[in-house]
Amino acid sequence: AVGALREAIRLKPALTLALAHLGIAHLIHPSGTRDVGNASKFLKEAAALAAKDSTISPLDRIAIEINAGVAELAAGGEAEAIFSQALNALTATTKGSRQQSDNALAAAIDYNRALLLENSSTANARRNAVQMLERYLGTASPASAWWQIGYERYVRLCKAAGIQPKSEEQ
Repeated sequence: AVGALREAIRLKPALTLALAHLGIAHLIHPSGTRDVGNASKFLKEAAALAAKDSTISPLDRIAIEINAGVAELAAGGEAEAIFSQALNALTATTKGSRQQSDNALAAAIDYNRALLLENSSTANARRNAVQMLERYLGTASPASAWWQIGYERYVRLCKAAGIQPKSEEQ
């Protein structure tokens, strides 16, 4: 699949979704080897193209932007501005009436912003991370592969912050 995406981009360099998918392929590789540098490069390029690409829906633009933030976070870069921009775009796009796909995007933003805050030196930032993870866990499907990882992270963060974690059922 990576070879086909690379060939598509070679033939037409401004293929937004091909760049986004290639970035994700570098970020989440089945063998476990990741190339976060290329993931970040391709996803940033896809996000820049998506902003001007009328064939990409607003929610798809936001998803690409979130993935660009994830890649930047994985590369050790500054991702807060990317997640804030994605949240602002989501809020502007949905104008307060969210649907399930919108909630999934908001949950992804909460999850990743919590990752940024969980190792903060301030107790207030860690409490904000707990709240973000609670929102994520309340919105995301427990069947999601990320839900259990998020819950385990939430429990660790609560304990470190001296907060009683809610049970999985809650």
